[in-house]
This record gives sequence, structure tokens and C-alpha cells, in this order.
Amino acid sequence: MKLSKQTQYGLQILLQLAAKAHTKQLATGKQIARIQNINEPYVEQIIAPLKRGGLVQTVRGRHGGYALGKDADDITVLEIIETFEGA
Repeated sequence: MKLSKQTQYGLQILLQLAAKAHTKQLATGKQIARIQNINEPYVEQIIAPLKRGGLVQTVRGRHGGYALGKDADDITVLEIIETFEGA
């Protein structure tokens, strides 16, 4: 199965957020874009379906950013793929 670029980036972003989850710090769109080497507007496009699916939560404001929407142990690869590719 060949995954779309958006799905691949979604997986990478969730891995990045999972690695940061133990620190309780939020990741900003700018940080994600820099680490994933993609532009910030594209990060927003990838985050949107993850947020709708409950995989990512956002915090608005000056100290806002992104974090996992649920425990990393409860997120499956299939769930991520279905978020982008459909069931």
C-alpha cells in the first residue's frame, strides 16, 4: 500500500508530538514545520483532519500549540491512515 504524502507527514507529526508528550510542552506550527521540513500552512492542512479525528488537540493563544489528543498508546497506525485515506 502506498501512502499519500499527507498521510506520511501526519504519521511523522504524530510521532513528533508523541516524543514531546512526556514534557507536557506544546509544539508550535513553526517548530513542526522546521523539524518536518515543510511549510507552516501545509502543517495546518495536515493537522486539521488529525484534530477532527481527536488525535491532536490545539491550544490557542500566545503560548499555544499542538499536543496529542489522546494517549500515544491508544493511537493506532490504522486510525491515522483512515483519517487521511478513508476507511
